[in-house]
Amino acid sequence: MKTQHSKKRIKNSHPKEFNFARSIPNKYAERYARETNVVVIEPDLVKLFPNSVAVNHALRSIANALGKSKKEVV
Repeated sequence: MKTQHSKKRIKNSHPKEFNFARSIPNKYAERYARETNVVVIEPDLVKLFPNSVAVNHALRSIANALGKSKKEVV
């Protein structure tokens, strides 16, 4: 015999619209923006550098060609 589940289906409890009038801003947003180091590259470069490993390798090659030591680059 199959057991019957007595779970009631809960209707969508989220409102259709949210009222942000009384919301507070993210207190970490300014610090996050200041302390992150995200660089956005253009779409045509993504084909050449598909991930951060490729980007870092290319940048290290350029830094070495310019004669910069690792201490100066970091």
